[in-house]
Amino acid sequence: MFTLGDEGSRGADGVGTALGRGGGKLPCDMAALYTAKCFWPGVTADELRLAAARAGRGSDKSATVFRGALYLPGDELVLCLFEYGTRGDVRRASEDAGLPCERVIETVWVGSDPKGGEARWEG
Repeated sequence: MFTLGDEGSRGADGVGTALGRGGGKLPCDMAALYTAKCFWPGVTADELRLAAARAGRGSDKSATVFRGALYLPGDELVLCLFEYGTRGDVRRASEDAGLPCERVIETVWVGSDPKGGEARWEG
């Protein structure tokens, strides 16, 4: 489960951040989110769907959970969102699924609640 919006995770401007106010650690009930940046020239919709299905099945090797992907065809880029695990786990999960991961980026989900209230993602 991913949660954003409690007082401990809001910066001075009221915008939620994964690391809170400079503490550098995630609250214990907040899941780590990572984006696998995959430069993938020439990928077809079928290839991407198959890789996403493999990523969605996961692996016994790590605790990562694949949440989906954004495909930017004009940039030949696929951004895959993973929850939990570590950067290394996300890289391995991406590559095991056939996604050409070039970089793993710590990610913060920002919901549409303008008051900075709680946004929940339960899977």
